[in-house]
Amino acid sequence: IPDIPSQNAPRRGRRKSQLSELKPRLVAICIKADAQAEYIIDWVLQNELVPGRDRVVLVNVRQAANGIIGDLTVSNASKDNAERARSHDLLRKHAVPIKQEGFQIKGVSIRGVDVRGELVRKLIELKCDLAITGAHTTKSMRERLTGCKITYLVENSPCPVLVVGNGMQKYKRDTAESQ
Repeated sequence: IPDIPSQNAPRRGRRKSQLSELKPRLVAICIKADAQAEYIIDWVLQNELVPGRDRVVLVNVRQAANGIIGDLTVSNASKDNAERARSHDLLRKHAVPIKQEGFQIKGVSIRGVDVRGELVRKLIELKCDLAITGAHTTKSMRERLTGCKITYLVENSPCPVLVVGNGMQKYKRDTAESQ
């Protein structure tokens, strides 16, 4: 019969002395402009990130302004600039709670036609130790034809991928009650 930890055991079963022995890691949190991004950040802060150990990179991959071609033209420059500004605002907004918890953080906004491939390329470039993303349940027609981004990421990522489940209904109810 295995030992059952007492109720007073530290979170995730680690003692403070063990935390200092853990290897530092770079954690990539992949977000997009939707309601789930806030849930992912809160969940990761409560359950995964370890102070003094983890450095964080927030990653947002935005579609290229002209979709399939991928090259900027004069007519799409203003649209691309607007998308870049929107992406940077998103990263700044979600960096605040992570900074407040004392983690080192930087934001990366990537422009690309192939969102899945660009994300994997950036994870390789940054030498991330862990990628965290949400389980987005909506699928566009393009995703149905080309395959799910999460499946592609899990199969092709150079590091382990943690997919945060869709606890949005409970999260919306809890945040509404606290306000």
